[in-house]
Amino acid sequence: MGDKDPGETLEPNLTLDEVDPEGYDVLVIPGGTINADALRLDKSAVSLVSVFASAGKTVAAICHGPWLLAEADVARGKTATSYPSLSTDLRNAGATWVDEEPQDVRGQRVDAADVAHA
Repeated sequence: MGDKDPGETLEPNLTLDEVDPEGYDVLVIPGGTINADALRLDKSAVSLVSVFASAGKTVAAICHGPWLLAEADVARGKTATSYPSLSTDLRNAGATWVDEEPQDVRGQRVDAADVAHA
């Protein structure tokens, strides 16, 4: 399945605006260019990332998911890794972009690709 193929359709348990951040310790943002681009335009998704980051919870993003970190303005001042084509976007969002394997990160640091380095 390619990035432009819609793949399987699943019914969510909750919509983004129904998620109570108090019930979760970690937020994982999925990858893919089309999904990530759609998420960064969704006000509920942007708000959810902001709430998690403000609470000091772990936020992880896969592949192109860091676009949402930039949109939510939570990448500023952080060290981030990502799919290479996002390096300029993350730098423009105030992050220090590095081409390194993700590290096991705890605490308030938000890494653009804690889960996977594509």
